[in-house]
Order: sequence, then C-alpha cells, then structure tokens
Amino acid sequence: MTEKFNWFAARLLFESRIDDSILPLFEERVVLIKSDLGKEDAEKKARKLGQASDLEYQNAEHEAVAWRFREILDIVQLNEAKIGEGSEVYHHYLKADEVEQVRESLKPGSL
Repeated sequence: MTEKFNWFAARLLFESRIDDSILPLFEERVVLIKSDLGKEDAEKKARKLGQASDLEYQNAEHEAVAWRFREILDIVQLNEAKIGEGSEVYHHYLKADEVEQVRESLKPGSL
C-alpha cells in the first residue's frame, strides 16, 4: 500500500510598513498546509491563510505598523505521510554558487 503524502509547505512573503516609510521590511514565512486534493487546493489554502494574516498595530514608538501578505513564493509537496518530530517541513534545491548567497542572507545584521 502506498502512503498518501498530503502535506505541503508554502513559503509566504509579507511586507511591513511603518507610517508609510520609504523602506519596507519583508518577512518570509514557511507554513504547513494539509490537502487531500493536491497542490492546487493547498495553494488556495495557503493564499487564504496569508490574507488572513494581515495585521495592523501601534509599535512602542506609537507608529502605525501594517503587515500585508504579498505572495506565495513557493509551495512544495512534502515527502511525509505524518508530521512529527524530525519531519521535513520544507525543501529547496540549490546550485553550488547559490549556497554562499543563502549563508550571507542568514547572517545576523544582514537586513
């Protein structure tokens, strides 16, 4: 019997603005989506989840902060029938020349 892989990982992009400042801040978020109907359904669920995550608040300096869902960057079907400790939650293949770019982007202060 073949196990059904119905888990997907979606990379969502959000943008934050503070009082209409010129430079936005972006957040990349990986979320898990379960869909028995396939990738197209998982993408619809991911988009709905992203749109429901829009948020507005005042920060400690009393500035208006707005977070907005922008797009789905990627969505992949996971090779796991059940999700638990040690489960793969996202995968993306890199070429050798891309590895250093990823390392640099993850260093503290790289924003």
